[in-house]
Amino acid sequence: PPGPSFLTVVHDLDRRQPWLTFTTWASTYGRVFQFSFFNHSTVLLNTEEAARALLDQHSTTYADRPLRGQIRELHGLNYSFAFMSYGDEWRLRRKIFH
Repeated sequence: PPGPSFLTVVHDLDRRQPWLTFTTWASTYGRVFQFSFFNHSTVLLNTEEAARALLDQHSTTYADRPLRGQIRELHGLNYSFAFMSYGDEWRLRRKIFH
């Protein structure tokens, strides 16, 4: 998604009331936008409709564990459903656990 540059983030972001800055940026970049602060990237969903569309209707696409696959395999975490990626195997193990 489009979004402000690093310098814009550093200069314009109100640290005490960031939601005001996000609302201003939404009028420029749209209801879904992204900004990066150093190496941390953040996607903002600035309307309830955008949040519902991404988090409810497309949750299986966007909701997953942050660990990378190689790290899971290296440490043996891919066998624990708490660290598995979402999918059929995850649903089966969760069902067994409950």
